[in-house]
Amino acid sequence: MTRLAILSDIHGNFPALEAVIKDMESFEPDHVIVAGDSINGAPFDVQIMECIVNRGWTAIRGNHEFYLLDYGTPREREHMRHSRSATWLNETLKDWFAYIAAMPDELTLYYRDGPPVYITHGLPGNPDNAIMRVTSDEQIASWLNGVEQSIFISGHYHLSVERHVDRWHILNPGPVGALMDGTRDASYLLIEAAGDCWHATFRHVPYDFTLVDAAFKQQKLLDLLGLEGLLKFEQLRRARPTIQPFKRWMQAHYPNEGRSFPRAYEYLSLPLEAVWDTLGKGYLVNPDLPLPPADFPDG
Repeated sequence: MTRLAILSDIHGNFPALEAVIKDMESFEPDHVIVAGDSINGAPFDVQIMECIVNRGWTAIRGNHEFYLLDYGTPREREHMRHSRSATWLNETLKDWFAYIAAMPDELTLYYRDGPPVYITHGLPGNPDNAIMRVTSDEQIASWLNGVEQSIFISGHYHLSVERHVDRWHILNPGPVGALMDGTRDASYLLIEAAGDCWHATFRHVPYDFTLVDAAFKQQKLLDLLGLEGLLKFEQLRRARPTIQPFKRWMQAHYPNEGRSFPRAYEYLSLPLEAVWDTLGKGYLVNPDLPLPPADFPDG
């Protein structure tokens, strides 16, 4: 019986990945597949790439790999053109550019004891969007209309998903490095072949966030990345979406102001109930889990 581990959205969080590797040991998967966004989030991108290559895992690209590959080209996304994190990412991974440039954007797995499995980061041909827990069946059927395989696995959405829509069994392992459910765990997926289907088991694993905290401070990422660094750090620390919700809150409360550290501190100091509406309906989970007290890194 083939057993696979499916990881996604590691986002440079090596302490989280180490916890997942340790958890996987008892299951002895036949192979490990990473469904994109291995980089850009926590400050361990090089260690992540070394781990993927040295362990012989199969990895595809997500939108964050394209933030690296499209840097300084006409393809670069508008919101990344003046991003300090894009510059930092390019400098950090300059020795890995050629490898990442040759990675695939999707995979189809053909194992003898299970049906073919289609894996991409977001949607087919679109790494910037994803099936969410709240996405309608009609929308999903429209997006997957051209997908022949009955098993569809993707990442990008930072919560785990299991849906059955028409002929598709839809799975998202959830992110290893940036779970957005308030628990600050690492998430991944095990699938086991069973003839005409694959059985899915979702795993959530705690990890030592103090190692991430220490790396942000040691590398002085607030100085290097500015407001982007603060929001990335808080997104990991809070285990809740922060970057887009802050933009929504600014538009609602200070539409004529540019984003700034004082406004970010104001937003990040609000209780969960005050920011709930800014999270987006796809992330309204675990309302009883409080936000950690504000404890912003120096910068």
